[in-house]
Amino acid sequence: MSAVFIESMGKGQVIVLVHGFCEDSRVWSEIAPQLAQNHNVILIDLPGFGNSPLNAVDAVITLEDMAMRLKETLVAKGINKCTLIGHSLGGYVSLAFAEKYPKMLNGFGLFHSTASSDTDFKKENRLKHVDFVKRNGIEPFVKTLIPSLFAAKQANEQQIEKSLQMANQCNVTGVVNALHAMRQRPDRLAVLLESKVPVLIIAGADDTVMLKKDLAYQASLPNCCQFELLQNSGHMGMLEEPKRSIEIINEFMDLVKN
Repeated sequence: MSAVFIESMGKGQVIVLVHGFCEDSRVWSEIAPQLAQNHNVILIDLPGFGNSPLNAVDAVITLEDMAMRLKETLVAKGINKCTLIGHSLGGYVSLAFAEKYPKMLNGFGLFHSTASSDTDFKKENRLKHVDFVKRNGIEPFVKTLIPSLFAAKQANEQQIEKSLQMANQCNVTGVVNALHAMRQRPDRLAVLLESKVPVLIIAGADDTVMLKKDLAYQASLPNCCQFELLQNSGHMGMLEEPKRSIEIINEFMDLVKN
């Protein structure tokens, strides 16, 4: 399997930021440079997104495959310990990584993400989305998806437009593969419950994808967990509240240190 695209900035403790669905590593551009003032920040593109395209010989790539590719890429770069923080889909990959390679982690975080599997209703919707994307392409799909991820009460037109531009650069193969991978993922609440390292869970007060009450419950499972609620965010807190997101991650890294 091919490695994933990786970019590094800064020095210090290693933070690996894993983007979400219909995104790539650029989604962290608002916060990564500031985090890199005190840490070694690693940005990656998951298989099928950005600079990690899927080639014709790749079959369906699961979240576990993505975690393995990430692990192999990090090890090849000499990184054997890190703190992994994943947004949405990236959180699912982070959980798969934590399950398979716990000794590589100093801590991990779910940024608008969940350890629960899809409900039957959501699984059915994933298949509808697959069919829609195959028939209509990326642009009409993300035109509806992206604005719905932001808090409606905030004026986020500029960030929505930037996210739409990034999402429109995705390709059908990568998006369809990710939809299948998310649909097939198992429940990983046990990963939270059994974690030997600190866990960060960030929720958005206006997130309609990952409900704050569900994430608050999941935050009660790990032995050591930092739970944060972004009051003015939907599902895109790193763009909606970048300053607070930086503060939260820096606080978590202090917890990881201790």
